[in-house]
Amino acid sequence: MDDNINVLNEIHEGLLTNLNSISNISNNVSDNDFRKILTSQYNEYNTFLNKVNFEFSKLGKNPKDIPLASRIMNYMNNKINTMSDTSTSNISKILIRGTSMGILTGKKLLKENQNLSFEVKNLLEDFITKQENDVETLKEWL
Repeated sequence: MDDNINVLNEIHEGLLTNLNSISNISNNVSDNDFRKILTSQYNEYNTFLNKVNFEFSKLGKNPKDIPLASRIMNYMNNKINTMSDTSTSNISKILIRGTSMGILTGKKLLKENQNLSFEVKNLLEDFITKQENDVETLKEWL
């Protein structure tokens, strides 16, 4: 059970980080087509977050919050990285880097947690797949 909670917390943190990054970076996007893609990704992550929260509720647990320091650091990194270059290519590159880290974390979690419930394992696999698809979409904007 603890493995399920730990993995759900990792997915939850990844989702919140992705949502925050897209929200922060979207302010710098001038290309309407690219903004639509980011909005779509944001909405999909939000839907996914609801699924994760439902799993937490089934287990009678609440997700951990992302530490404030991590949220501030993510925000500042995004601001610094877009300060001098708000091109669609640069924003895409920033999001690809962060999403790729999420993919690596997810694959590591799958390998290290062999006794996950069916539901949690499927959520993790789906989250990895979603991020991989998002990276492929973002590559088109480099």
